[in-house]
Amino acid sequence: MTSSLTRRHFLKAGLGVAGVLAAPGLMANAMTGGCNAASGRPYGVQMYMLRDMFAKDPAGTIKKLAAAGFKQLEMFGVGGSVNAEGAPLFGLSIDDMADLMAEYKLTVPSVHINSDLEDIEYIKELGSKLNIDYFIEPMAGEFLNFKDGKVNLNTPSSVDEVKAIAARLNKRGQTMKELGFKFAYHNHNFEFDKVDGQVIFDIMMENTDPELVKIELDLGWVAAAGHDPVAMLNKYKGRVIGCHMKDYDGSVPLSDDPRMIIPEMSRISTPGDGKSDFAAIVKHLNENDVKYRYVEVDVTDTPFEDAVRGLCHLSALG
Repeated sequence: MTSSLTRRHFLKAGLGVAGVLAAPGLMANAMTGGCNAASGRPYGVQMYMLRDMFAKDPAGTIKKLAAAGFKQLEMFGVGGSVNAEGAPLFGLSIDDMADLMAEYKLTVPSVHINSDLEDIEYIKELGSKLNIDYFIEPMAGEFLNFKDGKVNLNTPSSVDEVKAIAARLNKRGQTMKELGFKFAYHNHNFEFDKVDGQVIFDIMMENTDPELVKIELDLGWVAAAGHDPVAMLNKYKGRVIGCHMKDYDGSVPLSDDPRMIIPEMSRISTPGDGKSDFAAIVKHLNENDVKYRYVEVDVTDTPFEDAVRGLCHLSALG
């Protein structure tokens, strides 16, 4: 798969029907900006979903998310973001962020980090002061190519290219281990394409050390690739340390919105708004003690409302 876009369109993009809530009380609470998630497992939100809101008012956004019932935040853009200048903290110092986490009783278990980051001292300070468990690579940089003012999203053309990516991921995992942190990889749908008859994601995982490179499984992108999220969770049971909790509905028309650099982004939605079986998903995550669960929709005009609705739907499942 190759998709060519203008750089302007790419910089707007995210690299990146109301749901039926299971309990009436959650619907009422959601309408006022939150839901009672205190009795269930803690859920978080991927801050990329709220990038514009967070950039304009970091402290206010954190306060609002805590009030809505979120317990965890997953930051993005460590090492720079092509479409969110100022990430990951948008003007807050690391100490400011740590103070806000303490004030609102939130945690930052994981952070997305780009492929080219060299600032080891920043990683160490950020990780230690925010008590970060995992640094996660959200997309291998090898899948992106800037040329002649355009960005190309490319899948590899050979098994050897994929193995080279895996080798680099192993090295990054080793570096993180030496720094006292852990490392994981986050998928999109195109990693489930085939090269030379083999699934790219399988090649990546078979050629990385499972102790050095864990998986943050994006359930929406798994569904977009035509796979059952629960089956994929079972396939990689024991290696999945967290999930992006996204729903998917393949019947939604594909969009020509330039923000959606992957066409299937238009079919991604918050949990409860699509076709995925989140009761079965949550059951699996609970039974296998998968701790990190982040609501995310890559592109939406109502990010906060979607985030809260997803949280309420998941919390109602127990």
